[in-house]
Amino acid sequence: MPDLVGKPINRVEGRDKVTGRARYTADTPIAGVTYGMLVQSQIPHGRITPESMAAAAARAASAPGVLHVLSPLNCPPLHQLPTDLTWDLPLERRPPLSDLAVHHVGQHLALVVADSPENAADAASLMTFEYVAAHAQLSAAQVLAEPVVPDGDGGRVRHGVYHPDHFVKLVDEKLQDRRGPSAEPPGVKVEQTFTTPVNAHYPIELSATIAHWDGDYLTVHDTTRWITGERRVLAAHLGISEDRIRILAPLVGGAFGSKSFLWMHVALCAVAAREIGRPVKLVLTRNQMFTSTGHRPRTEQRVALIADRGGEIVSTEQHTLTETSTVAHFCEPAGLSARFLYRSPRLEVSHTVARINSSTPCFMRGPGEAPGLFALEVAMDELAVATGMDPLQLRVANLTDHDQTKGRPWSGAHLNECYTTGARRFGWHQRPRPRSALGLVVVG
Repeated sequence: MPDLVGKPINRVEGRDKVTGRARYTADTPIAGVTYGMLVQSQIPHGRITPESMAAAAARAASAPGVLHVLSPLNCPPLHQLPTDLTWDLPLERRPPLSDLAVHHVGQHLALVVADSPENAADAASLMTFEYVAAHAQLSAAQVLAEPVVPDGDGGRVRHGVYHPDHFVKLVDEKLQDRRGPSAEPPGVKVEQTFTTPVNAHYPIELSATIAHWDGDYLTVHDTTRWITGERRVLAAHLGISEDRIRILAPLVGGAFGSKSFLWMHVALCAVAAREIGRPVKLVLTRNQMFTSTGHRPRTEQRVALIADRGGEIVSTEQHTLTETSTVAHFCEPAGLSARFLYRSPRLEVSHTVARINSSTPCFMRGPGEAPGLFALEVAMDELAVATGMDPLQLRVANLTDHDQTKGRPWSGAHLNECYTTGARRFGWHQRPRPRSALGLVVVG
């Protein structure tokens, strides 16, 4: 491997991609295929009147080329997923098209199937609804400020805040952690609150699914990296055994987190194909990607660092407030890096998750490191100023030779080498000092 570093290497699929031979899910030829188009909600919370849903479905069904309209009024009931798939993974507790309730903008309300993409899109545009709007909670701050709303739908819809123990199935990735004394030690302290916005992963390849049945056997072409997991989730939703499901994803483009799980449109595509007895292809639109395949949620992070006069960190705190949907779990693990990156005899890391009326967030490269390290590293820069140390030297002085969460030595430790090499190559010691350009007058 060291012999390859820095050398140009052709991607395995590079030539196919640049010549157009690469075949993604939506490029897969299937005989007799039909085309689906999702219909999504326009309000964050409320319900649709049964009369308007029936009227909208009738309008779409009478449009040219329409073969089927799948809605909450006629969708075969999908099974609720087992708890071990929903309690620490971003998979929805509420099956799609369960009822006429609306929990976020962009929630799937219907799937129109037609003989062409154009006819499917035209018919879907005819499905407008009468909503009975309900009070929506759209931010973590709002959830904290308002009275707790009781959970509903047998616990499938939840409100308020919670404090998850760990990140997805990684039980060692503790989201609530503490070590050292409870009281803050004396020293130089910096404390700030940092906020990060919603980010959307936006791969060039749109999410797409083609589902077709051969008797009781289902084949799904999908843009997914989660082959075995998708089989299990589909089997649970559809009430069939996993050995009757085949998932095909020979080429997955940029994933960025959005292709790491099964999303609700995949299950609906499979149901629609079974209902009409023909293959159904469903390609999300660009706008639908924002609400249908996850995002990075907002965070508010309070970071507090304390160091002695020599710049040795004696206390680290990082407390994260983030958001998920009311129908699924996900916690952006912003504070995980603080647990082990710098030596700190005292540590407090916590994560509070508020359930809001928004679509479900999920992984985004890299999950908590991007917003979490942003806050931690800015705080480190401020601590460097407060202690009068060079920012790089502060980091080097607080490197640790072992994993503080487990007490074990690192299997490989090259961060100091990276710092040294980077500083040399970037000319770190010749850089302009902070605020050194203030007061300069440009004459021209």
